[in-house]
Amino acid sequence: MNAKEILQSIINPPDSEAGKFNIEKFIIFFRAKNDKLKYPNEPMDYDDADLSAVTDTAQAGNNFAEGSKLGEGKLDDGKLIVCSFLVKKELTERSGKKAQYTLGKKILKEQQADAGIFIFYDPQGNFRFSLIYTNYLGKRRDWSNFKRFTYFVSREITNKTFFQQIGEGDFSSLQKIKEAFSVDPVTKQFYNEIQSWYFWAIDKIKFPDDYKYSNDPTKDKEIRNATNLIRLITRIIFVWFMKVKKLIPETLFDKNIADNILNYKDKTDSTYYKAILQNLFFATLNTQMKKDDTKSRLFIDEAKKKDYIRSDGYLQQGYYRYKRFIKNTTLFLEQFKNIPFLNGGLFDCLDKRTGSKEIRIDCFSNNSKNERRLKIPDDLFFLEKEIDVDLRKHLAPDSKNRIIKKVRGLIPILKSYNFTIDENTPVDEEVALDPELLGKVFENLLASYNPETRTTARKATGSYYTPREIVEYMVDESLIAYLKTALSDNNEDKIRSLLDYNIETNPFENEKETTQKIIDAIESIKILDPACGSGAFPMGVLHKLVLILHKLDPENKYWYELQYQKAIKETEETFKLGDKQEREERLKEINDAFDTNVNDPNYARKLFLVRNCIYGVDIQEIAVQISKLRFFISLLIDQKTDDNKPNRGIKALPNLETKFIAANTLIGLDKLPDELFVSDIQEIIKELFKIREDFFYANSRWKKKELERKEEKLKETLIESMQKSIEIKNKKRIQELKIEIGRLNKELDNLLGQPDEIEVIETPNLFGEIEIEKINKTQQKRQEIKRRKFTYKNELEKLESHGKEPSIEIAKKIADFNPYDQNKSNTWFDPEWMFGIKPSSSPFEKGGQGGFDIVIANPPYIRQEEIKEQKPLLQAQRYEVFNSTSDIYTYFYEKGYQILKMQGILCFISSNKWMRAKYGEKLRRFFKETTALKQIIDFNGYQVFDATVDTNIMLFQKEKPTNNTVNILNIQSDFAKDSDINNYFQSHNLKMKQSSLDAKCFTFGNETMMNLKTKIEKIGTPLKYWDVRICFGIKTGFNEAFIIDTETKKQICKKDPKNAEIIKPILRGRDIGRYYYKWADLWLIKIESGWTNKNRGKIKPEEFLKNKYLAIYNHLISFKNFKGKGKGLMNRDDQGDYWWELRDCDYYDEFEKEKIVWQRVTKTAMFCLVGAGVYIHDSMAFMISESNTRYLLTLLNSKVVNYYFESIGHQYGNTGFLCSNQYVEQLPIPKISESDQKPFIVLLKIKKTKVTIKVVPHIKTPPIVGVPAFFL
Repeated sequence: MNAKEILQSIINPPDSEAGKFNIEKFIIFFRAKNDKLKYPNEPMDYDDADLSAVTDTAQAGNNFAEGSKLGEGKLDDGKLIVCSFLVKKELTERSGKKAQYTLGKKILKEQQADAGIFIFYDPQGNFRFSLIYTNYLGKRRDWSNFKRFTYFVSREITNKTFFQQIGEGDFSSLQKIKEAFSVDPVTKQFYNEIQSWYFWAIDKIKFPDDYKYSNDPTKDKEIRNATNLIRLITRIIFVWFMKVKKLIPETLFDKNIADNILNYKDKTDSTYYKAILQNLFFATLNTQMKKDDTKSRLFIDEAKKKDYIRSDGYLQQGYYRYKRFIKNTTLFLEQFKNIPFLNGGLFDCLDKRTGSKEIRIDCFSNNSKNERRLKIPDDLFFLEKEIDVDLRKHLAPDSKNRIIKKVRGLIPILKSYNFTIDENTPVDEEVALDPELLGKVFENLLASYNPETRTTARKATGSYYTPREIVEYMVDESLIAYLKTALSDNNEDKIRSLLDYNIETNPFENEKETTQKIIDAIESIKILDPACGSGAFPMGVLHKLVLILHKLDPENKYWYELQYQKAIKETEETFKLGDKQEREERLKEINDAFDTNVNDPNYARKLFLVRNCIYGVDIQEIAVQISKLRFFISLLIDQKTDDNKPNRGIKALPNLETKFIAANTLIGLDKLPDELFVSDIQEIIKELFKIREDFFYANSRWKKKELERKEEKLKETLIESMQKSIEIKNKKRIQELKIEIGRLNKELDNLLGQPDEIEVIETPNLFGEIEIEKINKTQQKRQEIKRRKFTYKNELEKLESHGKEPSIEIAKKIADFNPYDQNKSNTWFDPEWMFGIKPSSSPFEKGGQGGFDIVIANPPYIRQEEIKEQKPLLQAQRYEVFNSTSDIYTYFYEKGYQILKMQGILCFISSNKWMRAKYGEKLRRFFKETTALKQIIDFNGYQVFDATVDTNIMLFQKEKPTNNTVNILNIQSDFAKDSDINNYFQSHNLKMKQSSLDAKCFTFGNETMMNLKTKIEKIGTPLKYWDVRICFGIKTGFNEAFIIDTETKKQICKKDPKNAEIIKPILRGRDIGRYYYKWADLWLIKIESGWTNKNRGKIKPEEFLKNKYLAIYNHLISFKNFKGKGKGLMNRDDQGDYWWELRDCDYYDEFEKEKIVWQRVTKTAMFCLVGAGVYIHDSMAFMISESNTRYLLTLLNSKVVNYYFESIGHQYGNTGFLCSNQYVEQLPIPKISESDQKPFIVLLKIKKTKVTIKVVPHIKTPPIVGVPAFFL
């Protein structure tokens, strides 16, 4: 048997071995994998008595039995051991994990092994197959830093990934074994399947068009299908996790059971979605269990007969529908009866009535007239056999070739993967799909759904999923900076150990006061992700805060007391008025949450952290839904199931609509005048936020709808009260203005009746003569009175004309904000009105209240060309860093600063272009002058994301940067994917005074490097101050047509030699070397913008081109229907007056001169001299100088200039540096006399070389110049 077959026989033994688990078969398996290991299969002496501190251990010292060392040996990259242990209790996905990890680490240390494979198994045949290894600090093993990767294997679940990766994996080295335990291939495979299914499904589905997403019918349909399909996937994935927790039966996804329940009679072949899934979503998960409420979980016709619902039940959710599609109602109800009520808003049916208008979105309707309005065919769920589909229109719409992908039903896809409800951590991963990995899948899917164009599969939103290790690092550093400030002393090492998963003890164990101070700081913390996407950072924050609380307060005693006292304080007002119910309900909620008979202790930690501390905003409504899903799963996994308790012991999930909001973060709300906030308006606002607090815990659709209606009425009252307040204010102001205007009129009349007061001023001039100036003081007074009168009259006219009152417009925006509408993204964002978090105090005011403590994010990567429509809005926000060429992420930095409280922490990962790009100068100045920069990590060419985005991590504190030192890290080539960022930072970082950073360009280096840079700058003069002109190369917009080879040129010129007049030799970036170029026989068809209209006279443009250059016309027109990568020949942006012309350019004549040229993206700066008449492609740039050309060339190719350029240039991924004009013009070149230049331009004979350099024929190629080797 091969290794895979051996695994099969272990998991599914033959009948003769039924009921037995043969651990010795693993020895056979490992022999098949690596025959170099020794397999002693000897008993292991172990002692697990010291595992008493491990909380999931049932009985310390009595967890494991029959310990064996199955194998051991030295591989090329380290020592490996293989051990097995019998687990005395039944093994489940979550049981015993901590105790097993602790024992594995202990054994590794005792055996001095680099890694171990540990098999923990129970008599039923379930086993956990784990790889545990220690990390290295340099060449030394770090016995406090371990990682574990695990497969949980059971006969009850699919084990496809285990068979595939372990059965087929390479066990020849530790590195290869680690690859077999990697979750990345699983995630990628799953995403590819889901993506193909998504694009296949989007062409087959249909939703009602009552809700309009766009005025463009085509776009409206695209957005509707995309939004609803992603929401459907979200709901199903959540349900799948519930199935893993055994809260939903497997039978709901069994085609045979479905066949026994259903009559497949829906006219759109969507019976399963309507009769099973919609009834699951909207009438089961969103309603009380029948055992808890006899009026619940009924068919709607039965509810009508029993008078449980009003009138005809129209648009009343929570009752089963589609009875006409169900042939066995008893079996149908049997599937749903043990599913607990969840709440949480994810399963709210979105159908509604607005006024008299019915709006169907989910279309959960018994009415046969709606049957054809909703279509989600059964095949999309149950198709077992893969079929080929062409997804070209979605994946590459401009491609001529079909793009065939294999697809199958969603349920077979989900069934073929292992899922785990536990979120992995950087030190402990299960090789299965966990909620965090699904966040990655969804964010990649959302990246094809553009919030600007609102279309799918056209262009990315600029969102990239942040890898887990980056999230953890940024969360850790943010919390460390926050807690250091909160503690006001230097406890950094202890705080770091508090955040370390590998350290289980409390470093503040003997410091009660400090422990309570940290818990107080956590309870009061406010953290926002302003571009939350699928929730990676909010979830990362939640996990780390839970870890801290677990270490500091393992029994939740102090955390409970804080929540208890908070509830007493918040209900004090109503309690004094005699309303005891609110306080009793709040205290009951707290007691239930902390009840460890019902919930794991982490549940109460998470619940109140979510309620009080963590917030998210994203412009995409569906992204917000996915963030909420992540938190729902996290809360659900810590609840214990008990079938004897109401709702099977599961507490209804909170409503997170007021914690995660869809809005445009970058557009703020103007501040309302303080005088508007009279006492009655303040009471309305207070009541408004009280409703939103109540909504968090509302656990019935009826209660939520009641609160929504109360909020709508309150907002109407708010508008009315504000209008009344403004009217009173305006009336008062009108009266004041009239009085003031009358007073000014009298003053003016008095002046008219008085003689003019003349002031004479005598002033000596340059020649000693006295000049006399007469000033009419009375006339000046009259003019000043008229000016003031004009201003007051204008204000009066505005007030009396009843035009748009700015304050009322702002109030209307506030009233229009509806956090409960899942289809609406708000056009503005304001923390005070949305979250009740007031703005920060004035800049640099110590102890300023208001604002967030931490703002953490991966803001979107959308280039400035893609945000043209947003630029006027951004400019109107008066951002200090506004620049018409800035990418969108730059504004997130300033917005983050604005909403931070004083001494608050901002931590972003973003593009690193702002550090050196011209558009980043305002942002650099902003950072330098208004923030205390704490950390900057420049990843240079290291790819953090699966895209060519060069990134940096920035962490600053909102305080005055007095004598501040910045910790800076330049990631080098020795940084690998599995490198520990914190360890790397500690060993590679350098410190710089913030004051030494230059706003013109952030360059990082030690003192020696910075001194050298300064010296170069002092000696040289930037090229932009030389008598040179720096230009871009030619951008055709469609190279396929305009750049031709020599053979094509010959054919065109053979038909008519005059075509050669507009065909020019062209060089590309790849043709350039240091001092030389190799021409690739390429030519440019050069028809300048404006050429046609300048020469055609009265002849029609296209006819003129045909008459003048017919062969060229025929060549170009042959590309009419060929789109290539862009918009095609006819529709490209880079064209002149007509499609055959190149874009407008005012320096075509410069190409006819001798020039210095270079590549715009290059590993090392390389410059060469090119003769007159040779044209340069857009991948290059060039420089024209009337003199000094050869001197400049030698200096530009020097090591000194190359060093300087690398210090200021932008790293462009692994490709090299971006050698754009803005950087080249900064290069400092010494200005010296012509005689002093001679040694630099001594002509050298061209030596023979193995490379044959091909130059453009008939073009005078300048000689290669040489300079002394020491200078180069």
